[in-house]
Amino acid sequence: MLLMAGISLHTACNNTPNSETKDSKEVAEDQNDQKFASDSTNNAKKNADWLVDVTAANYHELALASVAKEKSTNKNIRTLADSLISDHKQVIEDIKGLAAKKSVTLPVAETEDASKDTEKFKTKNNTDFNKDWVDEMVSLHEKSISKFEDAVNNNDTDGELKTWAGATLPKLRHHLDSLKALQESLKK
Repeated sequence: MLLMAGISLHTACNNTPNSETKDSKEVAEDQNDQKFASDSTNNAKKNADWLVDVTAANYHELALASVAKEKSTNKNIRTLADSLISDHKQVIEDIKGLAAKKSVTLPVAETEDASKDTEKFKTKNNTDFNKDWVDEMVSLHEKSISKFEDAVNNNDTDGELKTWAGATLPKLRHHLDSLKALQESLKK
């Protein structure tokens, strides 16, 4: 079992382009499918899928915040990026704690598609970067909030996950409010 986990982790972290290599989200999903195959209610599998999805989303938002911190010349964006980095690192750590209790395998990085998106932002010219970055982060946070609200409103099988999602929502909403304020300021 440890050997398989090591091989999976190696595969998930391998950055060599190869049609055989899966991104870490796919590896996590496959491992969770195997772990929870005998779950007749499918609740554990649904909760595992949710944890995998929000982990991958948080890795992507963290990566984009890191790019903004390095690349943006806008003081407000850099300040918000610092806050996003700190908060999303904490969310990922919280998810890791929840996942460990539930024997859920998580991705260890953003997905391949998300990584391509992050790379595009690294190469954007400074004129387009700030507006495009804020627009992207607004969209990503709206999607994340929707996933968290769904967990709070529709997850009656895992009280701990539901409670944690509810406790995390105010921080995500604060991020979205801050991003929307930046979005408005960039229009002026």
